[in-house]
Amino acid sequence: MVAMPTSRHSGLRNVLALVALAVTVALAGCSPAAASTGGKSAPTPQPTATSAPRTLYQADWTNRASEWTLPPHWSIVNGALQNDGQSSEVIALQIPYQVTAQNYSVNMQIRALAANGPGVNNMYGLIGQTPAGELLYTGEATEVQPSLHSYALIYPAQPDTSSVTFGTYDFTPGRSTRPYLWQVENPYVSFTAGGGFIGEVKSKAPLAPAHLVFLDQNVQLVIESLTITTP
Repeated sequence: MVAMPTSRHSGLRNVLALVALAVTVALAGCSPAAASTGGKSAPTPQPTATSAPRTLYQADWTNRASEWTLPPHWSIVNGALQNDGQSSEVIALQIPYQVTAQNYSVNMQIRALAANGPGVNNMYGLIGQTPAGELLYTGEATEVQPSLHSYALIYPAQPDTSSVTFGTYDFTPGRSTRPYLWQVENPYVSFTAGGGFIGEVKSKAPLAPAHLVFLDQNVQLVIESLTITTP
C-alpha cells in the first residue's frame, strides 16, 4: 500500500513547484527568442553629464577697457588691472556688472607684488553690496605682511564674534599668480584665498542682486583675470 503524502510535504512540494515555474518564466523572458530587442542586449544607461558653469561676466581689459571706471591708484597695464599700492586709504574699484543670479562665483587671478606701510593697514578683497549700497558680505586678505602669515577673513553684513571666520595663508610679494574665489550659494558665502579655503558664513539678507566692489589698501597687485559664473 502506497503511503499518502502528509500535508507538510505537500505544501513544500507546492512551494518548490512555484519556484521552478518562476525560474522557467524568467529564463524564457531572457531568451533570445523572447527578447523584445530582437536579440540585441539593452543599451547601458549613460551617466548624466554635469553641466559646466555659465559665464555671466568676463573682464577684457584689452578690448573692453571702457567698461571700467578707474579710481586713483588703479590703471590698466598690458591687459591687466594694476594697483600701485600707494594709498593709505581704502580704494574702491567698482566691478561693472550687477549680479542677479541667486548663486554665483567670482573668480580672480591675482599676483601681489608688494605690501606697503604697517601690516594692520594692508588689505585687499571683495565686498558685495545691494543696489542701494548696503553691505552684504566681505571676503578679504588683511594684515598683509611680507615675512609672516597673513590673515584672511569672511563675514556677512553685520558680523559678530560668532559670524566672522578667520584663516591664514602665506603671502610672499612677487610670488606667482594665485586664485581667489568668492562663492555665493544663498544664503551662504565662502572665500578661498590663494588656493586655501578660509571659511563659509550664513547671511541673514539675500545675497542677490549685488554690486561687487574690489577694495585695496597699501598693497601693490595685479588682477590678471576676473570671471563671474553661475551653476
